[in-house]
Amino acid sequence: MIVDILIFLIVGGLLFTVTTALHQPLNLVVAGIVSLVMAGITFVLFSWSWFLLLLVLWMVLVVLGLYGMRGYIRRR
Repeated sequence: MIVDILIFLIVGGLLFTVTTALHQPLNLVVAGIVSLVMAGITFVLFSWSWFLLLLVLWMVLVVLGLYGMRGYIRRR
């Protein structure tokens, strides 16, 4: 249980850093590669499970949330 929470926090922090630190086209490519690698590692360790599905959903929501926040701030 604690390992799952740590994985979510580390992946979220890594995607946050990649998405905010790199420039526009490169950050999506790197975020996609990081997401695929993390999903692959999770699949190897945990096989198909709810954890894998929730982790993929988490990664997508982190990137979409950051882009939504960026758009909101730029409009203001």
